[in-house]
Parts: sequence; structure tokens; C-alpha cells
Amino acid sequence: MSDLLTFGLHLMLANLALEARTADYRTVQTSYSSLNLTILGVVLPYSRLGTFALAMVVILGLYFLLYHTEIGRAIRAFEAVREIDHRGVAVLRVGQRCNSRWKSATGPMFWKMEESF
Repeated sequence: MSDLLTFGLHLMLANLALEARTADYRTVQTSYSSLNLTILGVVLPYSRLGTFALAMVVILGLYFLLYHTEIGRAIRAFEAVREIDHRGVAVLRVGQRCNSRWKSATGPMFWKMEESF
């Protein structure tokens, strides 16, 4: 509900700023601005196709990061533990009672593990 209210407030403030200033939209003309790809009567600007391709590369990169690397495995494990913890199941927490001096000196290699309820 608060997201909806925040979005409404954003719309009101944006339109207020638009009224205070003028709605004079300006664009920068580049050499590729007018280049289009036409497929079956549908006109697709190359700039939007490039943006779409870049978005797909980022999404596939994040997928690869999360499902094919160690850091992705750690991120998914952390989320799973956090979800289980919210349901009231006892889970292991790493480094809660460890001395901060040792934590900074040795890193996670010697952190103690304890059960939390």
C-alpha cells in the first residue's frame, strides 16, 4: 500500500514540476537516430533494439552469476536460510558471538557457529 502512495506522490510532484517549468521536450539527434529496422510493416528503431539486447545480456549475466558461480550459490543459500529463519526453524548463524578482533584478523575461516532459535 505504501508503494502505491509513494508512486502517487511521485506522479503529483512530477506533474507539479512539469507545470512549474515548461513541457518542452528536447532530443539529441545522432547519426543513428533515424535508422530503423522494418519487419512485416513494424518499424523498430535500432537504438531500442540495442537497449533491448543490452538488457538481455545483463539478465543472462545475472542468471549465470546466480546459478553457475560460487558467489551466486552463497547468495541463494543466504536467502534460503533467511526464509527458513523467518518461519521459526532453528538455523546455524555464522560469527554472531565471535570476537570482532578475531573476526577482522582471520576472516570467516575461524568464525564460530551457533544455533539460533
